[in-house]
Amino acid sequence: MKIDIIKSGSAGNLYSVQQGDSALLLEGGADSRLLILAGHSISDYDAMLISHEHGDHAANVDFFLNWLDVYASAGTIEALDINHRRLKEIKVNQPLIIKNAKISSFNVKHDAREPIGFHIRYKDQGVLLYATDTSYLPYKVKDLRWLMIECNYSKEIISNNKDKGLIAEEHFARVIDNHLSLEIVEDFLKKNNLSKLEKIFLLHISDTNGDKEGFINRIESITGVPVYSI
Repeated sequence: MKIDIIKSGSAGNLYSVQQGDSALLLEGGADSRLLILAGHSISDYDAMLISHEHGDHAANVDFFLNWLDVYASAGTIEALDINHRRLKEIKVNQPLIIKNAKISSFNVKHDAREPIGFHIRYKDQGVLLYATDTSYLPYKVKDLRWLMIECNYSKEIISNNKDKGLIAEEHFARVIDNHLSLEIVEDFLKKNNLSKLEKIFLLHISDTNGDKEGFINRIESITGVPVYSI
């Protein structure tokens, strides 16, 4: 499995996932030229998956549609208001097969039309779970081998920032209602069987309300699994 975090955060999201003969892009919220800088070409990929319509995840979908199929929920497609033959719906509980990847979507909680996460099973090799921009993740995942998960903030840091007046009450409430915290990530990990887990990628860590190095160290300490971020 080769996973590249091309860009992650509120300024844009774009991820490359390559396993066997399947190559996918996750999210379309960053400039495609970043792929080239990372040593990739759009022509290398089979499809793109979009979790929801917000600009940091979908601002450049129009461009990517010139090159490859883009899959999203019906609600996201409606919100994007793009009419293109390559923009296609993926439905919860109706898997999509792309070469050796069986892709299923699942519902998440975010202030978007119909946000989703992705469960990608690679034949005889295990599962990649991708979840971002959600305030909860109550699922148990069998054969979890690779995890790409938002870890936006910690409750302690964001509460301190609110108390000090560094962030507004409205911003505090929106983050809590729409994003995964370190504590929720820890809870998810503790409730799942991690015996096959090889790599964890922490996504969308806030510069203000997060602590990249601290989050990486914390998750590594409780899982014993290598953790990556940018």
